[in-house]
Amino acid sequence: ACNAPPRLQSAELKEQHHGLSSFPTRARAEYVCRPGYMRDPSVRNWLVCGKDGEWVGSTEMCTPKQCSYPGEPANGRLFPAERFYFGSAVNFTCNTGYRLVGNSQIHCVIQQGVVTWDRDIPICEPIPCFPPPTIANGEHNGVNKELFEYGESVTYSCHSVRGRERPFSLVGDASIFCTTTDNINGVWSKPAPECKVVICEHPSIRNGRLLSGYQASYTYRDTVLFSCNFRYALNGSSSSTCDGTGSWDPPLPLCQLSSCDDPPDVSNAVKAKLAGNLFPVDTVITYECLEGHEFSPGETTWNIKCLPDFTWTEAPHLCEKPRCPTPNIDHGMEVFKSRDDYTAGTRVRLACDPGFILRGRELTECQADMSWDPPLPYCDRGCDPPPQIAHGKHSHSGWKQFPYGTEVTYSCVEGLSLIGDPSIYCTSHDGENLT
Repeated sequence: ACNAPPRLQSAELKEQHHGLSSFPTRARAEYVCRPGYMRDPSVRNWLVCGKDGEWVGSTEMCTPKQCSYPGEPANGRLFPAERFYFGSAVNFTCNTGYRLVGNSQIHCVIQQGVVTWDRDIPICEPIPCFPPPTIANGEHNGVNKELFEYGESVTYSCHSVRGRERPFSLVGDASIFCTTTDNINGVWSKPAPECKVVICEHPSIRNGRLLSGYQASYTYRDTVLFSCNFRYALNGSSSSTCDGTGSWDPPLPLCQLSSCDDPPDVSNAVKAKLAGNLFPVDTVITYECLEGHEFSPGETTWNIKCLPDFTWTEAPHLCEKPRCPTPNIDHGMEVFKSRDDYTAGTRVRLACDPGFILRGRELTECQADMSWDPPLPYCDRGCDPPPQIAHGKHSHSGWKQFPYGTEVTYSCVEGLSLIGDPSIYCTSHDGENLT
């Protein structure tokens, strides 16, 4: 035996089975379709009580009835777009720029035994915008229009000025359009522009120049291009535009030194491996002396370097031919030289100051090894010539030099006697000066 047959969504038991709670094996429980459903002729409309106490048969004996195609609103669409069965629902959306008026969803229901839609489909109306804002010293081309819908645009322009008055500049986008952010309410795409007098200062940069855009005065959206002078590099943008605030955007660039000046020339030397005429920091320049010249004994090359402040390190000395050392002697002087320099072959004659005696050869010559030969003499201390006496003479008449320790002896002419010590010496009384 079986218990009461199952309750179905699409069908109900025939009236004769109402109230029965037990059915014998092989008994039938017949169903009729509920309102909104109809028989599926390919399926039996009953279930059979099986031997195991379970009902046997398909429960899909009734199928839902179908509502008619509801239609789509102008400028909108529905989904799903098919299978409009009893109990189902369809949804509506509007195309971009339109908003839904009415319910976005309708249902297929049964009314007075007939399946139909529970309400009318909605409509899609254009999304409206409030009139665009007015601006001082200007107007837009929709001034005589009251209704603005999605996608419509207006264009602003500034009023003309009289005489020599400065003209107004339209700062901002000239055209704005009606759009939406929530698909319901319209908004304008951007704020309205402004009409105002814009003046930017004359664009000048130190150590640079204008490449293009030169004019007497500058106003909104005027653009200039810059270039730096030789050996200066641009720090910033090479172009700048006068913006609505009267400022240059981006800010005017700087021209910063990027190279040392030309390395100095050096007599009798060449700059080796010099490439180009720009010398950034850490550039090294090498000088090489011409053949037969040198900076100092044995040194024929010299390097200078461009420092971070774009100055060169110490410049080299002159490249000169090798020379003997200057023949300076204490208490002496040159009295002759065969050349203006002291290169090999130069001869000089030396003499001592008064009161000094030359020790060595007075004439010497500069040799190829940059030495003097014979060696330089020196000046030794000496006395002035001894005093003369009347009617007498001393033993060293004719001498010009009287070295330390020299003894001279005086004698009188015949018939006269010498009074005093006949001999005097070249000596020192104070440890320095000789008398």
